[in-house]
Amino acid sequence: MAWTPPSAVPLERIIIGRRSKRRSAMPKEVHVVGLDIAKSVFQVHGADRSGKAVVRRRLRRDDVENFFRDLAPCLVGIEACPSAHHWARRLRDLGHEVRLIPAQYVRPFVKTNKNDAADAEAISEAVVRPSMRFVPIKEEMQQEILMIHRVREMLVGQRTQLINAIRGHLAEFGVIAPNRAHNIGLLTAMIEDVTDLRIPPVARHALRHLVEQLREVKTKLVRIEEDLAMVAKRSDEAMLAPLRRAEWVVYAKRPFAGPAAVLAYLSRYTHRVAISNSRLLAMDDRGVTFRWKDYRARAKATGDSWIKAMTLPADEFIRRFLLHVLPDGFHRTRHYGLFAGAIRAANIDRIRALLAKDDPGASLVSRDGLVSMRTAIVLISMDLTL
Repeated sequence: MAWTPPSAVPLERIIIGRRSKRRSAMPKEVHVVGLDIAKSVFQVHGADRSGKAVVRRRLRRDDVENFFRDLAPCLVGIEACPSAHHWARRLRDLGHEVRLIPAQYVRPFVKTNKNDAADAEAISEAVVRPSMRFVPIKEEMQQEILMIHRVREMLVGQRTQLINAIRGHLAEFGVIAPNRAHNIGLLTAMIEDVTDLRIPPVARHALRHLVEQLREVKTKLVRIEEDLAMVAKRSDEAMLAPLRRAEWVVYAKRPFAGPAAVLAYLSRYTHRVAISNSRLLAMDDRGVTFRWKDYRARAKATGDSWIKAMTLPADEFIRRFLLHVLPDGFHRTRHYGLFAGAIRAANIDRIRALLAKDDPGASLVSRDGLVSMRTAIVLISMDLTL
C-alpha cells in the first residue's frame, strides 16, 4: 500500500501550543496588599476580605507604580525600612491607604523561612491586626531636617575620631594636651611648627594629613549648622503661620489687691502642696520644723528611722512652699514661657521696670524673720508657735 500525503489544512486552523507571555488580569477584589520592597525586585501579596490570597507577583522597580495605579484603592502594608517612607508617599498619592509596620512586628507572622514572598504575605497579615502599631509616614521636609541632623552627627563623630587619633599618636612621643576638644589647637600648632623637635619629621608629615582633614570637617560643621539655623527658622514660620491666622480669646484675671490678697489666695490651696500640714512639727524662733522621708536610707533602715525632721528658716520654708502651690487648671512653665528658669530673672526685672514698681518681696521678708513667720502662718492656716 502506497503512502498518501495528508490533506491540506488551512493555516488558520493550525494551533500552535505555546505559553502566553501576557499577564493574567487584575483581580476584581483586593482588600489588602503586603508589599516587600527592595532595590530592584518587589514582592506583592494581595488578599481579599476573607484573607484568601488573590494575587502573588514579583515586580520590577519601574513596574510598581503602574501596578498600583491599575489597582483599586486598598490597604497597603510596608515594612518600615530604608525607602519605605518614599514608597508610602507615592502610593498614598495614588489613593491607597498606606501603613508602615516596624520590622520586629512582622517577623512573628512569617510562617516559613524568610524570603520575599513569605515577607510580603506576613506583612499583609500583620497590617490588618487591630492591635498593631504603625510608624507615622514622614514627609519630605521632615526627612530633610533629619538628614541634616544625621550628617552633622556623622561630622561630629569624624571630628572626635580625628582629635582622638592626633592625641593618641602624639602621646607616643610624650606630647599631651588638656582634655576638651578646643585644646586640640595646642597640638595642631605643635605639628605645624617645624622647629619643635619633639615630633619626628616623618610623623609630622603624616600628622599634617589629619590636621588638614580636621580643618575640613570643622568647616563643613560650620556650614551644616548654618543650614540647620535656616531650616529651623523656616520650620518655626510654618508652625506659627496657622496660629497667627486663628482667632484667640484671652482670659486675663484681675490683679490682686496686694500681698495680703496673694497670701489669702495661696492659703486656699494647701492641699496641693508637697509640704502638707500633717508633716509640720513645730514653728519657733529657729524656723519651721517638718518631717521628710529619706528614701536612700529606707532600704537599710528599720522601722520609721528613715522618716527624719528638718528645720528651715521661715523665708526658706515659704520659698519651698510656694514652689509647689499650683491651683487646679494651671500649668507650671518650667522650661519655657515667661517664668522659665533660664530667663525668669531678666523677665521679672523687665516687668518691674515697665510697671515702675518696687520689689514686693522686701515688704514680705524682714531681717528679724518676724514678717516671714507671720506669712508662713497665713499660708499653712495654722499657728504652731502657741
